Amino acid sequence: MRYLYFALVLLLVVHPVSAKTAEEWVKTGSELYRQGKYEDAINAYTKAIEINPNCVEAYIHRGNIYKILGKHDKAIQDFKRVIEIEPKLAFLGYYEIGDVYLGLEQYDKAIQNFTKAIKLNPNFTFAYYYRGLTYFKIGEYDKAIKDYNKVIEINSKFDLAYYSRGIAYYCLKQYDKAIKDFTKAIELNPNSFFVYNTRGYTYYCLGEYDKAIKDYSKAIELNPKFALAYYNRGNAYYQLKQYDKAIKDYTKAIEIDPNYALAYYNRAVAYNDIGEYKKAIDDYNKAIKLDSNLASDKRIPWRII
Repeated sequence: MRYLYFALVLLLVVHPVSAKTAEEWVKTGSELYRQGKYEDAINAYTKAIEINPNCVEAYIHRGNIYKILGKHDKAIQDFKRVIEIEPKLAFLGYYEIGDVYLGLEQYDKAIQNFTKAIKLNPNFTFAYYYRGLTYFKIGEYDKAIKDYNKVIEINSKFDLAYYSRGIAYYCLKQYDKAIKDFTKAIELNPNSFFVYNTRGYTYYCLGEYDKAIKDYSKAIELNPKFALAYYNRGNAYYQLKQYDKAIKDYTKAIEIDPNYALAYYNRAVAYNDIGEYKKAIDDYNKAIKLDSNLASDKRIPWRII
């Protein structure tokens, strides 16, 4: 009887009843990740892998945390393991590796991996989208547009694909197409303050300052802390010779971002144009202190320095 009792105790020590399964460690890791406890989450996923070396979900999650933490080699190792373990999810492994290389600005490798992901899963919208972003980064706008077209063909509600394609059209100076895409992106996501700002800038480039101001104002309404929109609206007011409004907007941009060199500089230009030379000098000096490259700009006459 005593032998049986000892044997039972031994079994409980060797195989504790409370031991977690790999799946439970994955759940723990995901909860820790949501709490922002990245190192603890990595430890949880590692325990899952120790229990089950083929736990694909643990490799995917751990790889993504390594990516967030800038541990790129470890992230790539985990995503390669996904490719080895589960051929059906190999497309996801290649996609994640491509994303790591994109972040590292190794664009050729990023494109190679996104392309592998697409070959394995021809309807994988994110692989097309990020390959498009990569092509955009290297100035291959036509190829970027082709990938964004594919994204939209697969998912016509993908608002960021319209936005990104619009930017590519803008870079090709196809402004009407750019505006059309920005408008579609806004239709799909009316709270996209940055899209309003970008469409506003496109109108600005076309000399349609009133439309630009309307879009910048909407961007500000959606995000009152968006310094760039105030700066851009100030530029539009300046073009309309509404200098007081321009100065007010540059001032607001500076309040939000005290290191906004261009806002100081353009406010200096506006002050100079209305004859407030002392204020122009102060702003100009502040601007070039923040960005010495602005010293070569000729918009402010040297006589005011």
